[in-house]
Amino acid sequence: MLDHHLWDIYTYCIMDDLIRCLILYERHEIATERLEYKFVIFTPNIYNFLKDTNWLKQLGKVFHAECEYKLNGDHPILHYCAVYEMGWSVQFLFISDDLSFNYLKEKRMRLLIDKDHQFKKEQIKLEGIKYGKWYELPDQMEFIQIIEKFYIFLLKSVRLMKNHNMIEILKIESEILEPIVISLTQWLSYCDELFTFEEVNNIKNLVTDAKKNLPSMREKNDYNRLNTYLNVGENLINNYSDIMDYEMNNAKIIYLKETLLTQLQHFLNHQQTDKGNLICLY
Repeated sequence: MLDHHLWDIYTYCIMDDLIRCLILYERHEIATERLEYKFVIFTPNIYNFLKDTNWLKQLGKVFHAECEYKLNGDHPILHYCAVYEMGWSVQFLFISDDLSFNYLKEKRMRLLIDKDHQFKKEQIKLEGIKYGKWYELPDQMEFIQIIEKFYIFLLKSVRLMKNHNMIEILKIESEILEPIVISLTQWLSYCDELFTFEEVNNIKNLVTDAKKNLPSMREKNDYNRLNTYLNVGENLINNYSDIMDYEMNNAKIIYLKETLLTQLQHFLNHQQTDKGNLICLY
């Protein structure tokens, strides 16, 4: 059964636009203190809660309250402890969004409200940093360079495929193409983009298959795989450029894309011709 005091705090914070995020400390973390609840609140305007304490009264009739205001470097922190006449007590720690990253790394906290999806974004970032696969969101010029790199190395892979150089293709995938797909996926997730089940499967297959397929097992599937890289990559690129409102009418990118499509078609035609000749021999 949900504690009604917790529910009162939750509903108040939902209604207050200045409260952007509400986190509850796990109970065992405050067992030694004479407090029933301990919260961390992210807000862009700490001073509003300092100069006006009426918000405390909306949670019940206050018996006693104490307030401490201090600076953590240039960042303000506001600390409230309140005891209510009904016998329950609570502690609030108000922090600015600039300090939120430090608190989001705490494992002992439970997220209750995240109006700006800040917690989700920072979790994506922390996971990426943890595995050494996080790059900050690119600006338009940086993004164009990433797209150019994506098409250039897909083109190189097609040419290597014609020479049956599977080892070099695997190297390009693991060092260039896969990191680009992972970064695009992370950036889109960070921007609250949702993926379909099919999109998730395609991304997952590209990332995991490269690690388990030997060159000898890959040769006959390389056209389909590079084509999948192209389709998945373009979908991610288009979605990200739409979200960020980046202009993608770049002559070099258009040329690279057209050249890649032509090369892939030539390779497919060549494969079909070879297959036909092989059938004729029999």
